Amino acid sequence: MNRLRRRSWLLVPPFEDAVEEALGHAPDVLVVDMVELLPPEARADALKGLGKVVERATASGKAEVFLQIDANRAPEELRAGIFPGVSGVVLPWLEWRAQVRMCDVILGRLEE
Repeated sequence: MNRLRRRSWLLVPPFEDAVEEALGHAPDVLVVDMVELLPPEARADALKGLGKVVERATASGKAEVFLQIDANRAPEELRAGIFPGVSGVVLPWLEWRAQVRMCDVILGRLEE
């Protein structure tokens, strides 16, 4: 039986050039990060291009792709960045359990 191995996780900012470079390092998992590595002044542009970045990362087939989002901005970030091929969502810095439930509801709707 083959077991999925996730030994190397690489977090990258949500920019095409960063994703391209990261894929060249052959991580097992690529985390497109909208929280830690994104300068506040770049957030609006990153959100507009998030879909294209995530689609590129998943289309490569070189790494399993996760999206790290700000739970306080979950609706807009999930709608912009969830596409077929995204394996999951990382929710850092949670403040309330309700944030997880909210993300679950949004993800369920997007999966339909």
